[in-house]
Amino acid sequence: MMSLRVKAIISGIVIEGVLFASMHVDGWGPCGPNTQLGVVTTILQIPGVILAAPFAWLHLPSVLDIPIFFICCSLFWALISYAFLITRDKR
Repeated sequence: MMSLRVKAIISGIVIEGVLFASMHVDGWGPCGPNTQLGVVTTILQIPGVILAAPFAWLHLPSVLDIPIFFICCSLFWALISYAFLITRDKR
């Protein structure tokens, strides 16, 4: 049986994978996302952007921007999933 932490990590990666894919498949114009779905997924990415902001000061190569962003967003969704799983497990 998987622990709550493993379930939360898997859930966070899956949630972020779906959001990340839907955000990038939607397409972007010169002013941002092309559709309302793109706008919603972009808004849902804001906590991950806040978590990834300190990495900008490290002046890492730009190739690492997307993986760092994905990891930070996955971490946020894993924490939310873990909080949900703990409250559900106590009942």
